[in-house]
Amino acid sequence: MFKFCILFFLFLLSSLWSCLAFNQIDLNTYKNIKNIISKKINKQIDIYYDDIACNYFAQWNNYYISPWCFLQSKLPKLWVKQTSDLVFPFIKSFDNIYNLNTEKFIYKPSKVEFFYNYNLDNFIDNDSSDKVLLYILSMKNYFIKVPKIFLAFREFKNYSLYVSSKDLSKRNRWRLVNFNIAINAINNYLLQPKAELNFNKLIANKPWYYRKWTGKYFFYGGVCWASTMLFRNALINPYLYVTKRYNHSQRYVNFYSSYIYWDDASMYEYKKIFKIKNTSDYPIYFKKKDIWKDIYLVSIVPTKSLKIAYISKEQIWPLTARVSATVFDKNANILYKQSWVSNYKRKNYEN
Repeated sequence: MFKFCILFFLFLLSSLWSCLAFNQIDLNTYKNIKNIISKKINKQIDIYYDDIACNYFAQWNNYYISPWCFLQSKLPKLWVKQTSDLVFPFIKSFDNIYNLNTEKFIYKPSKVEFFYNYNLDNFIDNDSSDKVLLYILSMKNYFIKVPKIFLAFREFKNYSLYVSSKDLSKRNRWRLVNFNIAINAINNYLLQPKAELNFNKLIANKPWYYRKWTGKYFFYGGVCWASTMLFRNALINPYLYVTKRYNHSQRYVNFYSSYIYWDDASMYEYKKIFKIKNTSDYPIYFKKKDIWKDIYLVSIVPTKSLKIAYISKEQIWPLTARVSATVFDKNANILYKQSWVSNYKRKNYEN
């Protein structure tokens, strides 16, 4: 029966040969033929393929992959920037975000909901009919055409995402101009392993700052919303360590809420500096995401992490408070702890 299937589908594929620039088959055609095969097979098929080479190459927005790559689970891997850039437009929501209104919380990597999921397993999942068809395709020296978006979704599910957010409604439009300049500077930024980021330098002297404030500065009012988002993101990301941070001299209630006093990060010229370090062996990629009135800052680590962060924000005096982040491994062992004390002179209610 197996030999009959091979002969039948060699004949079927030969009818496609003449219309292809080279021996290739797209996913929809593959699935249609697979459905025919699945009706002919009613038992497990064993095919031995360990010593056969896996080959693939990229062309524009597609990869052309030899059948043996699927049988050996050796599909091409996209790097973190390409993967994230392809997947991000399809993100609908995040299930875990830095908690602004709770004094103590545990943070695990966020999962996402998609508008649409490009799942390669819907076409090729290595069942018996796949094994037969992949074997036949290899006999005819075919490559399977796979759009990169499928490979990106496949990679992305093994990433760890850490998400902070900000509600931008009812904000002064001029401060928003400066905030957007600062947040766009960190958007699409790749922080290499063991590298340190000086956020002041990253956003300094950018064009188009709104300069309502007198004097010539490196940056202007509103950028601290971005540094605060990045600070909060670093608190929950076990692979980021805050090496330098200052709080504001006043507590800006309408910017950071009156309930939580102590998780902001101020910047001023090169006097109040904000720095973070990538302590891992992975590159960390930053992306922003606008969903309705909220903006999200996401740090993406290209590995599936089991580490968790415990965040504590406690008031220790009327205008003095402490924020700390304790990171645990999968066995609940403490890996490290960060802590800062913030002192404010007064509450400020300006917009």
